[in-house]
Parts: sequence; structure tokens; C-alpha cells
Amino acid sequence: MKIPSFDMAEYDRMIELVDQAGVVCQIELELHYNPVVHRVKQLLSEGVIGPIRAMAATNITLSPVWAFPCKACRN
Repeated sequence: MKIPSFDMAEYDRMIELVDQAGVVCQIELELHYNPVVHRVKQLLSEGVIGPIRAMAATNITLSPVWAFPCKACRN
């Protein structure tokens, strides 16, 4: 659907894992920096949660400009 990562090593690993699992992985670009999605990725990497079989998140922004706030706003 959209590019799931801007980090090519991470992208390659995602493709490898998706192929091994035989699943479909899709991430909407507007949710790439979404704080909830970021938190889920953090919890997965820390081993706090997982494995996840499915997750749905909704982009409730009214304007695409809010999809990519300033870098300071994302922290």
C-alpha cells in the first residue's frame, strides 16, 4: 500500500519476516509517525508485547498536513 519504513535495513527485515510468516503487512503512510503506532513498535522491540497477529489503527486527522507534524512535535 505505502512504504512501511524509510530505513532500508528495517524494510528488508520486514519483508523477510512477512515472507516467512506468509502474511500481508500494510502500514498507511499517515500512520507511520502516529504516536500509538510508534509506542506499539517500541513495546514489540522491548519484548513487552507480542507476537501481534493483527492491529488496526485509524487516522482521524482532518487534514494531511497534520500527518507529519514538526520533528519536535513527534517526540
